[in-house]
Amino acid sequence: MLEAIDNKNLTALILLDLSKAFDTVSHSILLHKLSCIGASPEAVKWFQDYLTGRYQYVRIGSTKSSARPITHGVPQCAILSPLLFCIYINDLPGSIQSCNLDSYVDDSKLYKSFCIYDLEQTTINLEADLQIAAKWCLELQLLINPEKTKFLVVGSRHMLQNVPTEISLTFLGKTIRPVLLAKDLGINLDSYLSYDDHISKLVSSCMRKLCQINRVKDSFDNETLKLVIETLVINKLLYCSTVWSNTSSNNVNKLQSVQNFACRVISGVGKFDHITPALRELNWLPVEKLLLERDTVMAYKCFNGLAPDYLVDKFIKRSDIHDRSTRNHDLLDIPLYKSAAGNQSLTELQLIGSNLPYQGHLLHDGTTFCNPMWSSKDANVSCIQLGYPGVNVEQWNSSYFGNIGSLSGVRTLERRYNCSGTEGSLQLCSQAIGSEITCEKENAISVTCQSYIRLRGSDIPLKGRVEIFHQGTWGTVCTYNGESFATSAQVACWELGFNDAVQHGRWESPLVSGKIWLKDVKCWGDEKSLVFCPHNNWKYTGCGHYYDRYVKCSICSNGLLEDTASFPDSVFNASAAQFPDFGPSSARLYSPQPWCLPENHPYENQFLEISLPGIFSLSAVATVGGDMGYVSSYILSYMVSGYSWKYATVGTQKLIFGNTNDETHNVIRRDLDFAIQAQKVRFTPKTWQRVPCMRVELCGREIPRCNPPNIMVKNITSNSVLISWLPLRVPTKTKTLHKKYSVTITSDVEQHIQYSNITELTSLFITNLIPYHRYMYTVKAIGLEECFGEDFPLQTKQAGK
Repeated sequence: MLEAIDNKNLTALILLDLSKAFDTVSHSILLHKLSCIGASPEAVKWFQDYLTGRYQYVRIGSTKSSARPITHGVPQCAILSPLLFCIYINDLPGSIQSCNLDSYVDDSKLYKSFCIYDLEQTTINLEADLQIAAKWCLELQLLINPEKTKFLVVGSRHMLQNVPTEISLTFLGKTIRPVLLAKDLGINLDSYLSYDDHISKLVSSCMRKLCQINRVKDSFDNETLKLVIETLVINKLLYCSTVWSNTSSNNVNKLQSVQNFACRVISGVGKFDHITPALRELNWLPVEKLLLERDTVMAYKCFNGLAPDYLVDKFIKRSDIHDRSTRNHDLLDIPLYKSAAGNQSLTELQLIGSNLPYQGHLLHDGTTFCNPMWSSKDANVSCIQLGYPGVNVEQWNSSYFGNIGSLSGVRTLERRYNCSGTEGSLQLCSQAIGSEITCEKENAISVTCQSYIRLRGSDIPLKGRVEIFHQGTWGTVCTYNGESFATSAQVACWELGFNDAVQHGRWESPLVSGKIWLKDVKCWGDEKSLVFCPHNNWKYTGCGHYYDRYVKCSICSNGLLEDTASFPDSVFNASAAQFPDFGPSSARLYSPQPWCLPENHPYENQFLEISLPGIFSLSAVATVGGDMGYVSSYILSYMVSGYSWKYATVGTQKLIFGNTNDETHNVIRRDLDFAIQAQKVRFTPKTWQRVPCMRVELCGREIPRCNPPNIMVKNITSNSVLISWLPLRVPTKTKTLHKKYSVTITSDVEQHIQYSNITELTSLFITNLIPYHRYMYTVKAIGLEECFGEDFPLQTKQAGK
């Protein structure tokens, strides 16, 4: 059920109640089954003697009925009875067709995991299998009680919100509706598998027992008292802990309070005294470590074949997956889990500095690291801790992801690790050394991890065949129904670090061979990875590469340059280029090849320039290189016609860090510190690998001018001026005249005059100016959304003229 939740599925769980199960066992059927499983005739005869010749009678007061022979049932409380009953019903699971059925003696449960889309069909399957189970029980003279049969739908809170409230099952003429809580083998299950109700009732029960023991504790010596409490309380407290040990820390704290009280009862420690020394004296581990110890013992049993097969089968060595001789050959293959339900602990380690989620600077508790001895093994462990399969071996330490000096509160401290490469976190590495020695922020450690998804088969950035990394191998995703892949395409783009999916479909060429990992992926839209979405079983898809899927992603919701009608090739210009294949017009992000400077050409101060067909507000830019090379840092300058060039900044720095490799889909987006207003933008490469090559995208929108038309200055004197204008028509359907304006005059001697909310006027007389002085003035409409207001020069006359 946890794995189903982890895969965004629900589980229907039906707890069957057998009425008088042990008392209704048919002796003749049981003896026949003993023969069928290989019991010798002598053994069968022995069991016949064991079961027959028993009598029962009823007594009311002093009156007794006559004794009657017992022809059905196995003796209650006899050591052989559970085994005999298991033999009696051992073929029940095999009769079930669509669902799974597990039994522990007379407690049986029917369950089936399903996607919410398949709810109706699952209900039909459950009812059909319930009828099969009821018929099978009737043939064996057993009776299922529909009144006491419980039905739970188990899933995450988000998934359960999508389950219709009117869902029900019809069984033996009764309507069974889902319940929120049910008890199974002493565990109180809830629909979320939070075990909150179980822990609350357990704590309450144990506290009552401890209070009773506390009243009579003076009757025991300490050793006996400890034995009584361990037997009656602690054992009850930890009953089936391997099932619910992944409960919340709040519940663990409740259990710890019970253990603390038990310790105080034995040791006599006061209510406000520190409890840890008393726990040590009793040789009691804290509850959290007790749970870990019991889980570890269970894991040891599973790993060594000492546990039931259904648990042992969950422990798979890497050698069971592949026969390659590696240093990790005999280690366990750790499955990837996506949620708390999958028992994945959230790591405090983060990556910053890149829109691509699998690469960046390592950040832990507001601190980045420097390490002169940082190795690929250390990098591999950091990626494992972050939830990735490992480090990208080709790029594990080749990237720099921008300046982090502007991030508030971030320090860079020296950290040294001596990892073997297989630990689950950096903290588990031997000889991990930390210090308060600060480092230069430009030396902060960065990594590029192996992602679980990539795009392949296309020279166009952000577009390609979807491939999934699983069990050390890349494989494709196939789907017969293209429409059902729409949300999955969005999740794929988000996982890659991009904005959204703008296109998806069947990948036509070139077709590939090799693995097909996933089929019919149906994402909800809130998954972090495509592999976390509901899908058919891994590998065994029954699907061909003809149905492989591709996606085309966008880097931002307001990308401009793909619109070739508004931004024709003529808007691109460059100081130099490799014509014709790598000319300036190749610089569009979705172009199959980039703009490149000529080989053996002076690269300093060369640029790519884009002239925009209007004034645009730009909030972000994106870049990617190509096979010939890429730009790792650049300067972005911008201007409006008639004004000087200015510089955009990222992290308060003029130097913007670009791409980290020449991979086609390594598109790096940089959000600017503030939106710039520009008619021209210019990319000037500052550092690069091999040859400076770029494909770019601008994220923004066109903005109107704030200035009203026909702005004029009249009657200029030494200390006054008259400024007039015509009303601005508001860019709406009615084209109404705007009524509110502001006039601002500034000078280089810090004189600043502003008049706001000028209503119903189209001119303004301004006084108190400095004689023979140069000013800049502007008139802007007030209340419009973002717009561009141009400034104009003005000079007053000399005094006396």
